Amino acid sequence: PKGSILLSFRNLNLLAIFDAELKQRLWSWGPGVLEKQHNPIVTESGTIMVFDNRPSKKRSRAVEVDPKTNEIVWQSDETDVRFFTGPRGQAQPLPNGNVFIAESDNGRFIEMTREGDVVWEYWNPYQPPKKTWHRKLSPQRLLFQRGDKWWPGMPGLQEHADFKALFDRTFSSKAPD
Repeated sequence: PKGSILLSFRNLNLLAIFDAELKQRLWSWGPGVLEKQHNPIVTESGTIMVFDNRPSKKRSRAVEVDPKTNEIVWQSDETDVRFFTGPRGQAQPLPNGNVFIAESDNGRFIEMTREGDVVWEYWNPYQPPKKTWHRKLSPQRLLFQRGDKWWPGMPGLQEHADFKALFDRTFSSKAPD
């Protein structure tokens, strides 16, 4: 409902929706199913997508749950796409039905279909400096906190007149003048 707040209690393995006006919990889910999850997103269809780190399994996943039924309607575990990142990461539903994954600790971004086809992938080519804490976490690639996929017409960006010009300059195959 409007005015509600979606929260992720990472250390309790719990998602919850609170009504700020009534000061009451409307929904909660996750213990026994999630492990160290974060960054929940309400999708256009009213489901909730969350990045589930699962450090004890050494295998992260994206999970989409229907808060009306508490049933998992989709999870990346049902595909052959594998990724793991301990304390960070993100899953973002995209308008085309695909899912954008940020595998932060390994410096990797993935766009995958819900059937498990990787349609786009990026590995950060920059290696961390020697003798830094980054090197212990990810010896091959410089890690990042999270990532979002932007596209022309993305809600919230239309108001910014500079976005189209920035997008065209950044992603155009034509060299700048």
